[in-house]
Amino acid sequence: TFENYLRVWQPALAVPGATRRDEDHLIDPAGEIVSIYGFDHLFIALHHDAVDLLLPYTLRYENVSWWYSEYVMNLVAAMFFGPQYVVQIHGTCIYFCLHDHDIAS
Repeated sequence: TFENYLRVWQPALAVPGATRRDEDHLIDPAGEIVSIYGFDHLFIALHHDAVDLLLPYTLRYENVSWWYSEYVMNLVAAMFFGPQYVVQIHGTCIYFCLHDHDIAS
């Protein structure tokens, strides 16, 4: 399970594998656990030692784009923890097929 991977690997930040409808976002099935930089914040796990650094999300750039709060966390996680502690766990996978921005108005 996802929790078992977290106990064994002890990453600062982890996300499950995720797939989308479009082929650009399919996970690489070759790696069970891989280092990542950019990821969807639909479901994330933070190590207790990383929480104070990564949360709360910044709202500083909300007036420009609501995506920036995630982008800032990605940058901070990469800068402080590096690729070895920011991982995607393919042993657990989430499939999401629709975001709010995909809905035609």
